[in-house]
Amino acid sequence: SNPQKLVVSWHGVDVPQQHPSSYDFDTVTRPTAADPPGTNMFVAWENKLYFVVCGTRGSTAGGLTIRTLPVIMLAIRVNEEVGVDEFFDPNTLVRNIVALFGIPPNRVRIASVVPDSGRRRRLAGRGLG
Repeated sequence: SNPQKLVVSWHGVDVPQQHPSSYDFDTVTRPTAADPPGTNMFVAWENKLYFVVCGTRGSTAGGLTIRTLPVIMLAIRVNEEVGVDEFFDPNTLVRNIVALFGIPPNRVRIASVVPDSGRRRRLAGRGLG
């Protein structure tokens, strides 16, 4: 994946990038053929740039151009300060992770991680595991 910014131009004019209407995989509205030429949207969680190309055969008027700019796109937007204890509060942890990384809530899973007691290692060392 390339974190650099992509700029779409139609006939030499930069077309502003649309932003996903939501972070729901099933309902995000991507550009379609009904949109004007050059309409574009980068969907970060898919790592895909969607764009509309229209024109006629034999046209020499420039068409569509995609340029990579030497800047890094950061997805983290922090609009409020949250204390460490508040961030890791079990009641708000998923919401805070979603806000921090800009990912859809249905992509976050909570796993129960239990530290290794070393029992398996001891048994394997004795040839019992």
